[in-house]
Amino acid sequence: MGLTIFILILALTILVDAYTDANRISEGKAVNHLRGALIRLVPLTAGTMLITTHLFYMVLWLAVAGAFYWLIFDIVLNLFRGLPWYYQGIVSDSEEDSFTDSLIDEMPIVLMLLAKIGMIVLTIAACNQRARIEALLKAVLIHLANWIIELWK
Repeated sequence: MGLTIFILILALTILVDAYTDANRISEGKAVNHLRGALIRLVPLTAGTMLITTHLFYMVLWLAVAGAFYWLIFDIVLNLFRGLPWYYQGIVSDSEEDSFTDSLIDEMPIVLMLLAKIGMIVLTIAACNQRARIEALLKAVLIHLANWIIELWK
């Protein structure tokens, strides 16, 4: 049940975000990508809490959501704007471009889709390997703590 609600929250967040961005773009206004990302984190974080309250697993679920978001958002935004689903925008060096937009602006469509789908596969794979990742992070933190203790002496 929690996963279903999380997926609904993700879908609704994408729809609202794409709709508001499409309106801003049609009005000739800049889209504040940092502000949008912070606002999106609120419902998505709440949604992950329906699946798990373990912080490490929440981060993994947010990574998976972000990967799906990256793929689906651009398609929905383009549909709201009346553009082909695969439209990538124009190449620009504007400070208003999002980080991901600047990464994919010059990519061929096939490479852009492979990058987005690859991110989904990688984040899901990370969730499947979470025990190993968690053990690695614990070992790194223990090593870091020991190093700090040695420095403190």
